[in-house]
Amino acid sequence: MFFKSILILMVNFFSINKTYHINDFKWKNRILVVINDLKNNFSIKADSLKQEFDERDLIIVYLNKENAFLNNRKMSKHFSKSVLKKIKNIKRNQHHILIGKDGYIKNSYSSEIKIEKIFHDIDRMPMRKHEMKDSKNNLP
Repeated sequence: MFFKSILILMVNFFSINKTYHINDFKWKNRILVVINDLKNNFSIKADSLKQEFDERDLIIVYLNKENAFLNNRKMSKHFSKSVLKKIKNIKRNQHHILIGKDGYIKNSYSSEIKIEKIFHDIDRMPMRKHEMKDSKNNLP
């Protein structure tokens, strides 16, 4: 399990360095876009739930004005513009946008959302149910 976690971290690190568009994550990761997390409240909560994020192939893209950040790294203008274009029709009072592995917006949430609600919504998705079933079948 430990080596699997290290391998996942390495793959994520290298794939992030080659990321130029939000669609580069399509079919690999779910994305949670967090807008204007000025007080870093969400990031503090998310750090304590890293395993739950990893289990769901969920990555967080923080958006502050017109800049996107991934793993505390400012992404290119091209990547930032692709995120902004993806969420352009989301209401301004929604600060968390969940994007599925298929690249489509699945839900949006206010700033008061509990992370557990997002996990619950993900766990109800057909692809996630299939992933959970596969992981149970692959247990020794």
